[in-house]
Parts: sequence; structure tokens; C-alpha cells
Amino acid sequence: MEDILTNNRICPQPMIWNELYELMCEDLKVHAIPKPLILAGWNFSNDLEKSIRFREHLNLINFDSDNRIKTYILNIEEENWYKG
Repeated sequence: MEDILTNNRICPQPMIWNELYELMCEDLKVHAIPKPLILAGWNFSNDLEKSIRFREHLNLINFDSDNRIKTYILNIEEENWYKG
């Protein structure tokens, strides 16, 4: 996980984070995936809250095997990351 959060990355930019969330909802068998802090959540949350929520998402992903979610995250372009 730490190699994903390099270069002061906090979380993906809102549109990318939402796409990731939708992919997680499709592929993971988790009942309650916390929603990303986008839309109003983006404006009313600080960097720490965004970081904690994104880490919650990362903890749900199996990085030990190949899957669509892992591939998606590893291919997010640098300019599509929100940084602190």
C-alpha cells in the first residue's frame, strides 16, 4: 500500500476515485464499502479524512493477486492523484 501512496499522494482525484469505488462495488463481495469523499464530502473533509477513507478502500483490495481493481489503481496517472 505504501508504494501506492508515494509522492505525497492522499487519494485519487474525485472522478477517478468514484470510478474506483464503482469498480469496487461491482467486484468485491463486501456489504458496505465506505463511499469516497467526493462531491460535498470533498469540500467538507480535510486531507487526513480523505487519506483515512482511501486507506480503508485500499485495505479491501487484494494486492496479492491480479484483479481489475489492483490494475486500475496501479494505472492511475500521476496527475490524477490528489496530493498533500
